[in-house]
Amino acid sequence: MCMNIVQRFIPASNKDTRSGIKMVPKYITIHETDNPSPGADADAHARLQERGNDRTASWHLQIDDHEAIQSIPFDEVAWAAGDGENGPGNKLSIHIETCVNSDGDFKKAVQNTAEVTRQLMVQFNIPIANVVQHNHWSGKNCPRHLRAGDWGISWSDYIGMVQGIKVAQTPVQPVTKSSPSNLLKKGSTGEAVKKYQQDLIKAGEKLPRYGVDGDFGEETEVATKAFQARHGLSVDGIAGPETLAKLAEVLSSPATGASVVPYPGHSIKRGSKGTDVQRVQRAVGVTADGDFGPATERAVKAYQSRHGLAADGIVGPQTWSVMF
Repeated sequence: MCMNIVQRFIPASNKDTRSGIKMVPKYITIHETDNPSPGADADAHARLQERGNDRTASWHLQIDDHEAIQSIPFDEVAWAAGDGENGPGNKLSIHIETCVNSDGDFKKAVQNTAEVTRQLMVQFNIPIANVVQHNHWSGKNCPRHLRAGDWGISWSDYIGMVQGIKVAQTPVQPVTKSSPSNLLKKGSTGEAVKKYQQDLIKAGEKLPRYGVDGDFGEETEVATKAFQARHGLSVDGIAGPETLAKLAEVLSSPATGASVVPYPGHSIKRGSKGTDVQRVQRAVGVTADGDFGPATERAVKAYQSRHGLAADGIVGPQTWSVMF
C-alpha cells in the first residue's frame, strides 16, 4: 500500500508559518492534533494552515482516517518542535499531525500515519531510530494517546506498524458522546479535570486561586459558567459534550490556537527583553512592555504554582510548553 499525499501548500507569502528555509530532513516527528471536536479532520487542519495561523506554528502533514494532506514542502522548515528557531527538531524534521477527531477512526488514522512515515523514511533515507515523538524535542505530552496507549495503540505499537509488523490493538473507540458518568462537574477530580482546567485558561477564563489542581470545585464551576455564557451555551457549570466541543473549537481557532509557539532556545528571566518577554507577559496577565522585571517575575511564579511547575520565575522549556 502506498498512500496518496494531497498537496495544499500554505501560501509562500505567509512567512510566519511558511518559513521558506531549506532543509534536508533527518527526522520524522509524530504529533497528535489534540482536538477531538467532530469535523476536526485533516481537511479542517489544512484549512487552518491555508488561511493563515496567526501564531508562528506549522506542520508538514495532517493525516486522518481517510487522507493525508501536505501543507509545507518536505525540504522546508516547519515550526512544530518547540525547541527554538535553531533547534534540530524544527530545522531537521518532517512533522506529522495525526487527527484525533471524535467522529473519525483513530486506529485507521494511526495506520495511515505509519504508512506515510514508512514512505518518507524510504524517500529521505531516514532510519527508524529517527522517527520520534514531539515529546522528544520539547517535553510536551504529545502524541498524547500514543504515549499513554489509552486508545488501544501505544508508541511501541506504532513503531511496529511503521516497520510492517502486524499489531493486535485493543479494541477502543474514542468517545463521541458523553454519558452522565463522563461529564465533568463539581466534585469531579483527576487528570481529565486538569486537562479541562488547562484548556479553560488557554481559552481566556480565570482560575486565580487554585489554578490547575485537578479538582472541579466552585472556582472551576464559575469559570465554566463564564465560558458557557461567553459562547452562547446553556449556563449550567457542567462540562458536557456541547461545552467540551466548543472549548476544543475555540482552542483550534487562529485567534487562540492550541499550537505550540517555538521555544526561543534560551531561558527568559529577570533582565530579559524583547518579543518573547511580551509573549510571556501576555500569558501571565501583566503589561506587555517587553521588559522582564520584578512584576513579571512575580506573575510568572504565580503562573508556575497554579500549573504545578517549579515556581522559580524563570521561563524555561517546560514552562514555555505549558504557556504555549
